[in-house]
Amino acid sequence: MENAVQVRLQLLEDGVYAEYSDRGRPFDPLTAPEPHLDARLEERSAGGLGVHLVRQIMRDLEYRRAGDWNRITMRRPC
Repeated sequence: MENAVQVRLQLLEDGVYAEYSDRGRPFDPLTAPEPHLDARLEERSAGGLGVHLVRQIMRDLEYRRAGDWNRITMRRPC
């Protein structure tokens, strides 16, 4: 699908602002369950680590569905 993903980065005085947008199925990563990090690898379900890392690293995360687009905005302070 052409133009299926957009990434915008903006350098701020106190960090970086990022906006990620895709035309995938509706998905709010802020409501995704936390992964079971203490469970053995064989007992864990696939997925969820990327969302977990973003939650740990970034601040001011916001999600919205705009038409066909998932949009997540976030900030990483310096």
